[in-house]
Amino acid sequence: MGSALRATAAEPSRQIQAASGPDIVYLRAAPGPGTQVGGAASHINGFINAALRKGARVRLISNDQIAGLDSDKASLRIIGPEPLGTTRAVADINNGLRFTQAAVREIERNPPDFIYQRYSRFNWAGVEASQRTGRPLFLEYNGSEVWASRHWSPVGMRRMLERCERLNLAAAALIFVVSDVIRRNLERAGIPAKKIVVNPNGVDTDVFRPGIGGDQARAALGIPEGATLVGFTGTFAPWHGVLVLAAAIAQLRADPNLWFLLIGGGVLRPEVERLLRHTGAADRAIFTGPVEHKYVPLLLDACDVLVSPHIPMPDGSEFFGSPTKLFEYMAMGKGIVASRLGQIAEVLTDEETALLVEPGDVQALCAAIRRLAASRPLRVRLGAAARESAISQHTWERNADRVFWAYDSWNDRPAE
Repeated sequence: MGSALRATAAEPSRQIQAASGPDIVYLRAAPGPGTQVGGAASHINGFINAALRKGARVRLISNDQIAGLDSDKASLRIIGPEPLGTTRAVADINNGLRFTQAAVREIERNPPDFIYQRYSRFNWAGVEASQRTGRPLFLEYNGSEVWASRHWSPVGMRRMLERCERLNLAAAALIFVVSDVIRRNLERAGIPAKKIVVNPNGVDTDVFRPGIGGDQARAALGIPEGATLVGFTGTFAPWHGVLVLAAAIAQLRADPNLWFLLIGGGVLRPEVERLLRHTGAADRAIFTGPVEHKYVPLLLDACDVLVSPHIPMPDGSEFFGSPTKLFEYMAMGKGIVASRLGQIAEVLTDEETALLVEPGDVQALCAAIRRLAASRPLRVRLGAAARESAISQHTWERNADRVFWAYDSWNDRPAE
């Protein structure tokens, strides 16, 4: 484990009694309606549900429904976007203004203890609400939208996007980042270290656990008895390593005992399917498409081996992610093969909780899959250790603890 993760894991678990936690307004203001599946939805639900279990009161203001949210425990106010704008950036800015106006009115009527906002491009709702109410803004910053626009998804109006990002970072009382790499990037950009809290993603280990119906799922999927099912869940995008995985599946096609379950969707799915058809490896690869998060544990429980073949960022910068699937894999108690990359290599220990391979190394990925497929005792040993680590260090409760702990520390700071 890296030093930053050791530090956060060592923080005391803040045991909050029912109805004694803080009052939180959670702002989720993505530029357009959000997906009901994927890591973002998992993170939102994970933090909110954990905060509720620990006694906090949470009011969510969002531009879309959040799948899995318990509306009986957390109030939800939806400020839907409008399809207005001559360009994507103009539409985003218009909806940022629309969202900010409505959200600020809502917050002014009943100010919370703190405002917690999931940072998104062209949005300043938390900044304005904080300034008008005097309540601190806690910014969840999962990466730079400027970097994303430059390398992943161009949106235009780069200078305006940069100004908006700097505004959010400067106005936040505290900034919560999912990895030590993002912390370092912010410090290099001039953000004071005292404002930054490393808070990795987590998992609900009561939801993601072994023995929740995997046998029935295998039967429904048509997996032959005695076969080894290798599972992947995530976005079919370059940094998730799906093309590396496809190349490995092609090389493993000669083993009739190996089957593959690919959960999710994305821009590279057609290319993955084409590659598997071209190499004759498609017969034992099952594509589910995007799946509601509540069904993911059942599908993962059907698997014997779970893979996380992430690759480095396209511009050569450090891998800054904290993949939610990593912690979900760990909680399932399965044998894991993962890339030795960024936080993945800090959370997992080679030969103790997983088998780690060099990113992009198809031969190493194949060898690790074969090794786990051939040894149930190894899968059981690694899986048990991974689940124990998930329970002790990587739950969403730990994630919420760090936010509450930081809030207490911020409240107790000396007057300036």
